[in-house]
Amino acid sequence: MRNRLFIALLALGIAFAFSTRSFAQDKKMDDKKMDDKMAMSKSEEKMGPMKSLSCDDKCGFMIRSHDEKEIMSAGMAHMKKHHSDMKMSKADMMKMIKTEGDDAKK
Repeated sequence: MRNRLFIALLALGIAFAFSTRSFAQDKKMDDKKMDDKMAMSKSEEKMGPMKSLSCDDKCGFMIRSHDEKEIMSAGMAHMKKHHSDMKMSKADMMKMIKTEGDDAKK
């Protein structure tokens, strides 16, 4: 009788040890995900929100960046190389730049 009680308590202790270990690992993963999200939001504060510029669906060109100057230079280079017959001013191209999350706000 005493052996059975000892074995039952031992099995219960082992099961408890494994369940808390798994819980601790899940908590560590959740903490890491939160740290990653916080780091990403801090980097967005420094660089600004993600922006994008897309050509029409037939072309398929798209660029995403935090830097509008980078988007503009890549967009102008793309237009000159692939759409040389098209005339577009920098102001027109600026109007085409979308900030990530614009659709969600409307």
